Amino acid sequence: MPKRQLRFLLFSIGCLLAGAANYIFFQQPVHFVQLIGIHTVHRDISPHFLSVFVTGYLSDILWCCSLCALTVVLNERKYLTLWGKIFILTLPFATEIAQGLRIFPGTFDWTDLLVYFLIEYIFLTFLFKKLPDENN
Repeated sequence: MPKRQLRFLLFSIGCLLAGAANYIFFQQPVHFVQLIGIHTVHRDISPHFLSVFVTGYLSDILWCCSLCALTVVLNERKYLTLWGKIFILTLPFATEIAQGLRIFPGTFDWTDLLVYFLIEYIFLTFLFKKLPDENN
């Protein structure tokens, strides 16, 4: 595996682990985390804006970054079709909308959608090589 792909893969795994640690140590009980048998320990964070960021956005940001980095690797290894790339990159938006429609438990947040858009814009603009090209 080329070094670039290994770095993206390690970054993806690191983001997932950091997001999971954030859920376990700083979140109120989360339905998915409870389903897999992990009990969270809520800790208060000061100042308030940092608490809002850590408990409300950090794990979502890390999850979206992980998906984007993994998409880079899978794309460069030619494991994805165009539709596979579209599926992965729309997953954060779909899950947020599903929360808003009460299909998934959770809280819909327009800010999450904006953050997902910004993260994916950065990845698509600066880090992907020929992402939409079916023959890459």
